[in-house]
Amino acid sequence: NDINKSKFDSGTTLKLDIFRECFRAWFPVLANDQYTQKMYILDLFAGSGTDEDGEYGSPLVLLEEAKGNNNQFCKFVNSQEKDISFIFNEKISEKAITLEQNIEKYFLQCEEQCTLKKCAYREKFEILNKDFSDVFEDPAIKSILNNRRHGKFILLDQYGFKEIGDKVFLELIAFPKTDFIFFLNRR
Repeated sequence: NDINKSKFDSGTTLKLDIFRECFRAWFPVLANDQYTQKMYILDLFAGSGTDEDGEYGSPLVLLEEAKGNNNQFCKFVNSQEKDISFIFNEKISEKAITLEQNIEKYFLQCEEQCTLKKCAYREKFEILNKDFSDVFEDPAIKSILNNRRHGKFILLDQYGFKEIGDKVFLELIAFPKTDFIFFLNRR
């Protein structure tokens, strides 16, 4: 059952609201931290970005919240030249393609309404199409996660327990300057 091909149920909507509030509180703290050279926002089970009604899933929630009220964070990022990157991973190829299309549509709509000369995030996202374990073990990702000068926010919303066991969890809690939200679905 693909949650992105139907309307989000109340449980999914609640998870998105919880996650949105956590990210909304987290983002300005590290965006304003002079000791954080770069920020990475990772959604490692990203889905296609919307439900069938166009309601935002986690990747678009992240992009939307990173703008702030009246684009305050976009203005800040542009003026301070704070380097912020988004990494979205979706294992299923069809969903990864749809995610890319949904992000492109999001940026086109955002740019139509925006008064800023330069989009703070337009060129700052990457979409991966890999198994979680391949992303998590990738040397470039490990380098990001182990860097003490980088602030990291990781969203882990997997289906079931199969991807994240004790070993991965212990690594997650050991990475410096890393916050994560971990959702489990018992199905």
